[in-house]
Amino acid sequence: MTWPFENDTSAITKKLAKKSLQSEKRRNFMIIIAISLAAFLMSMCGTLFFAFQESQNNMATFQASYDNLTEDKIEKLRHQPEIETVASLYNLGEIKMPEGYSLYLAYMDDAACYIARNQFTLKDGTMPSKENEIAVDREMVNKYFSNTAIGDKISFQINGKSQDFVISGITESSTESQGNYSCYISKSFVENSPNYNPEKYQSYVCFADADSTSKAILKERIASIGKEIGADYSLGFLFFRENMGLSFENILTFVSLSVLVLFAGITVIQSIFRISINEKIRNFGQLRTLGTTALQIKKMINYESRHLSWLGIPPGIVLGAIVGTVLGSNEFSSGFSPINIPFVMIGVSIICTLMVKLSVRKPFKIAATTSPIEAVRYIAYRNAPMQSRKHNKKISPYSLALLNLGRDKKKTASTLLSLIFGGLLLFISASAAVSNTPEQFVREKFFVNGGSFRIYLSEESVGKNETNNPLNESLKEELLNTKGIQKIIPLRDSVGMCHYSINGNATEGMCDIISVQSTEGNFSFVEQHLIDGQMPKNQFEVLLTDGYMELGITKGTPIKITNSGEEIECIVSGFFDKSFVGTENGTDAIDPANLIITQELAQQLFTNTENFAYSWEIITDKTYNDEIESAIQQKITSKEKGLSICSYNDVVEYMESSMNLLFGSLQMLSLLILLFGIINLINMTLSNHQARKQEISTLRSVGLSLKQLYRSLITEGLLYVLVSFGIVLLVGIPIAIPVSKAVGILFGMPNLSYQFPTMQIGGYLLILILLQLILSVWEIRDLKKRSLTEQMRAME
Repeated sequence: MTWPFENDTSAITKKLAKKSLQSEKRRNFMIIIAISLAAFLMSMCGTLFFAFQESQNNMATFQASYDNLTEDKIEKLRHQPEIETVASLYNLGEIKMPEGYSLYLAYMDDAACYIARNQFTLKDGTMPSKENEIAVDREMVNKYFSNTAIGDKISFQINGKSQDFVISGITESSTESQGNYSCYISKSFVENSPNYNPEKYQSYVCFADADSTSKAILKERIASIGKEIGADYSLGFLFFRENMGLSFENILTFVSLSVLVLFAGITVIQSIFRISINEKIRNFGQLRTLGTTALQIKKMINYESRHLSWLGIPPGIVLGAIVGTVLGSNEFSSGFSPINIPFVMIGVSIICTLMVKLSVRKPFKIAATTSPIEAVRYIAYRNAPMQSRKHNKKISPYSLALLNLGRDKKKTASTLLSLIFGGLLLFISASAAVSNTPEQFVREKFFVNGGSFRIYLSEESVGKNETNNPLNESLKEELLNTKGIQKIIPLRDSVGMCHYSINGNATEGMCDIISVQSTEGNFSFVEQHLIDGQMPKNQFEVLLTDGYMELGITKGTPIKITNSGEEIECIVSGFFDKSFVGTENGTDAIDPANLIITQELAQQLFTNTENFAYSWEIITDKTYNDEIESAIQQKITSKEKGLSICSYNDVVEYMESSMNLLFGSLQMLSLLILLFGIINLINMTLSNHQARKQEISTLRSVGLSLKQLYRSLITEGLLYVLVSFGIVLLVGIPIAIPVSKAVGILFGMPNLSYQFPTMQIGGYLLILILLQLILSVWEIRDLKKRSLTEQMRAME
């Protein structure tokens, strides 16, 4: 504000600030890069959090499904005012093909296809509308019907007779088939099928206000509608998982990251501005002698910082938002949100503006509080005070390098701090990555006995096989006679997919059995991995996976198990750790145990079943693994009973892609934060070089050789690298060990040993050394371009 009795000098201060900007191109470039980097990091991470939540919310495609419906009941669902979308589908079931694969035929209307977009996508053509049309899986066509395209005829053996279809569309599944392919037929084909039952339709429903309605109210509404139309229902588990939307944890993570970036950014930008102010103190002193006030100098510095912010913040924010949205999306669901992205952009703009304002406060105080007389005498690169010098020291290139480090302690400390901060983050994230390898994860989670393969049954074939379970002594003997197979360990006994209801909510899941012969179903092993409660004391007590504890289920809760129309009432006695008990058979088989029952209850449910074996782990001589996998594949295919195989190498390869993405992202983030330190180091080196030209020329004129100068400059640069590297190791190792341990526990690997990240930290050290060597060579070449006299005059 300008008072009536004051002169308006805003135009002059703005003109002076513009001239200053034009004369400080190197500084401007460094500051813009630092601001853009800070904006990019915060924008990318903020957008990534929101994009991931948005894509996950989009994947939660339905809230409930109703079973055993007629078309009239589906119409009643469509007339419910709370329901936004009603999808209709009909499953004809599994058909075993002579070639050894399984075919699943289903009818789905347009709404069902949209809801199932996370399971499959229509890549080409259209969904079937005529009775003889079919949409087929691309993998199945490529494998069994090569050179077949849309419009071609295709035949299947259904119910003992050949059925001809015309291909109307090609679909692609989101997971590997494992010999099970889904194809889609028209409604008219379903209605004319001999096994058609008009009361076997299924419907997925989406509620209009699901995002704003509590889980408890939504559950009551789903149950009420099911009771009203007389239909069984089950809940969409994905919808009911925790942390669907903006949570406190996500906000805390974003704030923590912002604080890290804010600290790094302030350190670097403040250092760059302080160096620039120090170099121009004489100019400010001249302005002060002409009547410039401290407030006007502040306005000049604020104008410069504001102008540089405008140049640096927008590109960083936009690029970060693009990268974050891409990383937070997946092939089935976009993470783009027209509400969240502007919210992040505004928040990051405010944070970055605050960062720059905080960065220039201290440099401004230096410029404003230095008196005109002091400013005229000011030397940008001071020596130590006379009284602190020791004249008995021998001057050498190495001692000269040490003296230079101590001449401006604040500048040295700022540079070291920014290098140490980024190096620590890189060291800790790299330690967590190399200590938690995919191989360790797979050994801890899938192949705990040191095996190379797991073979298992399809979900539907366990309890129904009765005496024909292919995982029997005959198959075991065949496999043990195969060259290279040393041992077979039974892992899980199971009744397969089981229907049950808890608190009136019907659902289904894999049901394992407590048994002596299986390692994961052994009584003592399950008891060892109980999260809460106790082991069943009678046949009517059961265990649930620990995931149900998050849904509010407690021990003592009644549970009804349904089989062939018969309901058996049981009680939940405890919860087991799904990380160790009833584990999945690889990454393609979604078959973890949700429920564990006693052997007695299993016999009551399936009185004619004698063998409940579900999965085996095969221990091999690893030198023969390629031949063994081929031999196992031939044996289990010949059985034609729904056996599948997963190998250690395949699971490791899958986990590598997932874990590398996680840890690679953390290390990339650390490298970007380390870039703040590198920017500071480069700017400090260049400003020191400019400020010390006269001094260096004086030293050379009294006998300092070029060789000694080279050694001094290189030593000074390497001291920055070695000191920062030493502190990173000294501070980083005590922090990295517990952090790596905590990450291992998070992944279900509590017993891992700490591994030093030799390759990553070696690369970090090599980059800094090469950077210092490049800067030293540049300094030396620049000094060679001018004579000693020119260098001495340049600073006058």
